[in-house]
Amino acid sequence: MKKSLAIPFLVIAFALSACSSEKSADKNMNDMKDKNISSNSKENKDSDNSLNLEDRDGNKVSLDSFKGKKTYIKFWASWCPICLSSLGELDELSNGNGDYQVVSVVAPDQMGEKSKKDFIKWFDGLEYKNINTLYDTSGDFIKKFNVKSTPTNVFLDSEGKLVKVAPGALDKDTINEIFKQIK
Repeated sequence: MKKSLAIPFLVIAFALSACSSEKSADKNMNDMKDKNISSNSKENKDSDNSLNLEDRDGNKVSLDSFKGKKTYIKFWASWCPICLSSLGELDELSNGNGDYQVVSVVAPDQMGEKSKKDFIKWFDGLEYKNINTLYDTSGDFIKKFNVKSTPTNVFLDSEGKLVKVAPGALDKDTINEIFKQIK
């Protein structure tokens, strides 16, 4: 009897530890306001963004290609309930009406994610038409931005420099507020 009760608790604990909470995002937003959106470190701010991701067809896409416009990158996973609940807002943000571009990144075969082929098949079955998804097939994005949980939010200025990495769920109003403070 005790074993049967332990399994659901372990599943819930795993899900909660794997996905960041909104409280974490709120704390990060308050910390960011206090620090006036400073980057995580000088090293991160000065690092190059030559990191390559892949589009759905396997073509390389460099973070350098985002220069010229502020960029919001949302790292997420298909198994993360917090990520899934915010896809509607991500689709809305991705419609091109903002003063920044929006990119989503997933890491096939890493951090519990499906294979790229299975992810694309699964994602194509959803009704989101604006989300531009790139694939971190090498895990380099995860390493570069020190991704520990999903979702993780990355903010680049118009020169392509890292401004902020914020773990946890951020709503579109918070994302817009962050971009108001980025040059």
